[in-house]
Amino acid sequence: MAFDPKRIDRLAAKATLLEEQVRALVAELEELAELARVEATARAAAPASRPEREPEREPEPIAEPQPQPIVAHDPEPVPGPEPVAESDPDSERVPDPVSVAESIPEGARLVALNMALSGTPRDETARYLRDNYHLEDPDPLLDDVYAKAGS
Repeated sequence: MAFDPKRIDRLAAKATLLEEQVRALVAELEELAELARVEATARAAAPASRPEREPEREPEPIAEPQPQPIVAHDPEPVPGPEPVAESDPDSERVPDPVSVAESIPEGARLVALNMALSGTPRDETARYLRDNYHLEDPDPLLDDVYAKAGS
């Protein structure tokens, strides 16, 4: 079997490279060990170097409210219910926000809020809600979640 000098040189170069990499790893491990020793020393010394807590103060006494003198006077009239104006049957009725909120699935609310918080444009969120949650009018929900998200 004949020795190939080029092959021997390549193997020697690889061995040298491996030795350098091992030395670099050993140096990094030594640095980490030193940092761990310094950290452990600092932790051990920290409780002894902490200043004592300031004594807690007594709470301020709460002033009792003074009774107000009773003054006789005529009571103010209590307003009655406001008259209901007859609505035009052709005009649209504004839905009650509570009933709108109750009719929206919680999953749709969570998805809309997540999209609003992640910066998704309102029209894209509306399209997603219409397509995936079959909401006819997602605007009340979008008003709420985008207001909460600060968008």
